[in-house]
Amino acid sequence: MIIKYMENENQDGYYNFSVDIKDFDTPNVNLKFDYREGKIVTMWIDRDDDQNDPKNHVVYKLIDLCKYDLCSILKFMIEHK
Repeated sequence: MIIKYMENENQDGYYNFSVDIKDFDTPNVNLKFDYREGKIVTMWIDRDDDQNDPKNHVVYKLIDLCKYDLCSILKFMIEHK
């Protein structure tokens, strides 16, 4: 899994990330993460990558399965950026 921080103004208190799951042929998932609450607020796939609904479903399920660990990693990345 490759997680990239996406620069934003952070005016709403949220941080944007892009997650790429390398072992699966799935599109990148963009996340909006609330640092104060320690949770993922929203997830989406860019329209350019949104071409295969079954793969989209798989990537959302994979993110959901590892959500707790992913939130810990995102908190760490924000604290050490």
